[in-house]
Amino acid sequence: GGADGTPAGAPSGAAKEKMRAAAAGVGSVVKSLASTFGLDLKRSSIADLTRVHATDTERAAQAAQTPPVTDPRAQDHFAWRLSTLRFAIWLLAASFVVTLIDFIVELASYESAEGVRAWVMYMPALAKLAAAGYLVFEVVRALAGGVHRPGRAMRQLRRGWAVALIGPLIALLIPWVSMMWTIDQAQINANMQARFMVELMRLIMLVGVIVEALPALLSVFPGLFRAGLTMKTLLPTRSLGPVAAAAAGPFNALYLIVLLVIAQGLMGSWALPFVAIFLLGAPLLTGWHCTALAKPMDAARASAGVSRVRTVSRICLGIGAIGFLVILANTKVMGMPVFGVEKAEFLGNQVDPMLGPLDLIKLAVHLMGVMLVFTVVASDTLFRLTPVGEDDTPDLAADAATLRQVKAALGGKPGVDETFA
Repeated sequence: GGADGTPAGAPSGAAKEKMRAAAAGVGSVVKSLASTFGLDLKRSSIADLTRVHATDTERAAQAAQTPPVTDPRAQDHFAWRLSTLRFAIWLLAASFVVTLIDFIVELASYESAEGVRAWVMYMPALAKLAAAGYLVFEVVRALAGGVHRPGRAMRQLRRGWAVALIGPLIALLIPWVSMMWTIDQAQINANMQARFMVELMRLIMLVGVIVEALPALLSVFPGLFRAGLTMKTLLPTRSLGPVAAAAAGPFNALYLIVLLVIAQGLMGSWALPFVAIFLLGAPLLTGWHCTALAKPMDAARASAGVSRVRTVSRICLGIGAIGFLVILANTKVMGMPVFGVEKAEFLGNQVDPMLGPLDLIKLAVHLMGVMLVFTVVASDTLFRLTPVGEDDTPDLAADAATLRQVKAALGGKPGVDETFA
């Protein structure tokens, strides 16, 4: 037995206490999520902190934490931050559970084939599943133990998001396609059907790889946009938020055009260039409008400017997304439908399309969850990098007071090594 009288191999009293504390923390998170879902949904959809107001309970909790947050605008910011994370965990948990169920069902229906290691096709999805699970774990940790310790929660969120972004990409660097076949290249070349299957598997793997990598990659720039615009509404005399959002515009457009070029190679659609105008116009116009928000202004002008920027972005993205789905629905690659609701004929058989509505819904839900987490990560980083600056006018003094409390709660002014730790 142990020194405290517990049987050998059983958890000690201290270990049991830790497990009870962890269970209580998770339980409090679940209870909090259920009771504040409507409020969290409303707050997380807002990028204007003049429209977010902390509750009396939240203000009291923030005033009692160490260091205390007593500035009303700083309290509103942390209330928005908490709601954004709580809504994100709903999306991430739902996406993870559905993806896990799909993965288990696919493994249960696994059938081996001569000359093919079909299990290799599951490896990229498994890597993404593991990374998504780790992100859920870190967000729950941040909510359970870091609600009133934003600095600690910030580090947990940063780790979780980084793993969710980098983990699947590292897995995709492994040449899974070359590991799939147990027959040699000479046998493949001698058999026309085998050659066709090899090329088809490469195509299916390519589409799968793009779909697996999209959520993490597409979350970066929209998350930075939202963080920068949200920061501007809280600190209208500061420029770093809109400057970061404006700088992200061209890089976002460059990333999107690479994806569209890959898509055009698969689709060969004359309509795609017209759709690309709207998809690329969203980040470019958003970045251009953000440059006008970089100068100091009052809260009303900042709020109106942010609303205008988001309206332009939503219109362009909405038109572009609808057009892209219409193109996908009318596209076949090597005779196989890319997107559809019903089965279609392929090589004399009725087969499911490469992507269905459920796949797009899962992609959108996961993308939104990851984007919300990165919005918080980017927002924390921007606040920590923003100098307090001058306070020789009432507006500057008010923003400086708010910024000091936000920076203090997040852990103070970072050095270069701490910022990227």
